[in-house]
Amino acid sequence: MNAIEMPARYAGVDADQRHYAAAETVPIDGVVPKAWLDGGVDAGSGRVERIPYEPAR
Repeated sequence: MNAIEMPARYAGVDADQRHYAAAETVPIDGVVPKAWLDGGVDAGSGRVERIPYEPAR
């Protein structure tokens, strides 16, 4: 359920904020296909990028 609620919490956040907050637990397992992880998870920090993760508006 958090995978649906979390993008809604960020709806009013400026699109310039590329990643979810470092303290945010972003659901990945069962939500993001393993083949897509390289395109949405920063390899250096492990933080999840918002644009690839969020549904199109």
